Amino acid sequence: ILTGQCWDRKLYKNNDYPYGIEFCDILTSQHIIHVKKLASSSVTSHLLLQTSVSAFLLHFDKGIKQWIRTTSQSVFKKNLLLTIKDEFKNKDAGYIILFLTNSNKRLSESLPFFSLISINLIIRKIVEFGYPVKICKA
Repeated sequence: ILTGQCWDRKLYKNNDYPYGIEFCDILTSQHIIHVKKLASSSVTSHLLLQTSVSAFLLHFDKGIKQWIRTTSQSVFKKNLLLTIKDEFKNKDAGYIILFLTNSNKRLSESLPFFSLISINLIIRKIVEFGYPVKICKA
């Protein structure tokens, strides 16, 4: 059973990104989870880009951690991810890219080759930012 906070449609904004960026879909004390239905390569691309933008902001934008902490406290009444100093409570916290599917096939059998290459590139970049990444299906 997965327990956490639903962050779907909670948008981070600042002077550089006034249009709003979705940080994640589900937040737990250990994972920043992005979820999409495995339906098409365009949905897969959206999921990958959304996850990479989240990791980019988390790594480079000092304001997002404060926003995460204060949003957790004000909306959910519990801060799962960050300390008062905006450091990770769990040093191993990382990303999960989650595909929703009814298929029993492995993702490598379900996705087109260019999507598999894109996943590999995105994972490498997020790991370079210092965050572990898991690819899952449910």
